[in-house]
Amino acid sequence: SMPLHRVLVYGTLKSGHTNHTVLTESEGTARFLGLGETQLAFPLVVGTALNIPFLLHARGQGHPVEGEVYEVDDAKLARLDQLEKHPVFYERKMEKVTILHCSETIDAWVYAIPKWADDFLARSSPPLRVFRENGEGHGRPFLAGRTRESITPEEGRQIYIDVLGHMPEDMPNTHRVFVYGTLKKGQPNYAVMSETEGSYRARGAGRSVHAFPLVVGTQFNIPFVLAKRGEGEPILGEIYEVDDKKLAILDALEAHPILYERKIEQFVMEESGVTTEAWIYIIHKWKDDFLATCTDQLSSYSTDGTHGRPYLDRNVREQLMKDEETNLFHEIMGYDPRDESCEIGVRKRP
Repeated sequence: SMPLHRVLVYGTLKSGHTNHTVLTESEGTARFLGLGETQLAFPLVVGTALNIPFLLHARGQGHPVEGEVYEVDDAKLARLDQLEKHPVFYERKMEKVTILHCSETIDAWVYAIPKWADDFLARSSPPLRVFRENGEGHGRPFLAGRTRESITPEEGRQIYIDVLGHMPEDMPNTHRVFVYGTLKKGQPNYAVMSETEGSYRARGAGRSVHAFPLVVGTQFNIPFVLAKRGEGEPILGEIYEVDDKKLAILDALEAHPILYERKIEQFVMEESGVTTEAWIYIIHKWKDDFLATCTDQLSSYSTDGTHGRPYLDRNVREQLMKDEETNLFHEIMGYDPRDESCEIGVRKRP
């Protein structure tokens, strides 16, 4: 049998908190053993503009920290290491932890920040015994009440700068992205994944946990997923792990957040059956008669599928849009959002 590891989680991984799904639904197994408390005191503070909980590795300062103890396998520990950016940001430390219901003391892993900027404590909440992400006890609700989707990569980088005072050299900032259309291997825009700046790694085929309408539309025959969760069928696609650079290139291709919006959804990996979170690009606004001009709903896309509407090459499309003033936004949404928001990255051609 595989070796098991004990981990004390004290922040957003606790049940009822934002990242708990990482324990319950992603790779590997996790079994709840009970509430636990570190034997030694540590400063557990809420810091940065996004109100994130941090346990600082300063033994003897602050309070004993209460959390939940889980027994996890190798795969789950690796997933937690990835989430916590161990050992570049958090470091996994072995500490003495008391299981509260039976007063038994065990050794358990705790993710702690080993070094931090001189003024970090002054800018954070007072040390807590227990963290609650709704702000109870410290008045700083997690992510300042924002959704995870709305946090930009720049704001993500700022977290490291606020805590450490600098951006770590070798920060493995990876994002999982689910692609269902022309970015899939063998499809017309795969080169945007495989031949542009930044890194990418294929994780395999996946299927959305929820059903969504996937259709081919506009005169350019573009595949779209519409933000109508529960309609249509679960969608088959591919999951990639990409870095910040590659994500920015995909965002530009999809005209995020003006045309498509990048959202977090749950997907099942076809091979292993595990559930994971990934980004997906979804259309949020379309005009009333848009669906009438599209194909029937699909569960899987290929440019040469039986829908009979092969994708029109992007360069051809851009040439057409230049020559004939056809406007993709008008065709989908009924208006051009770039008219209203000049400050957003996608510019209208003069």
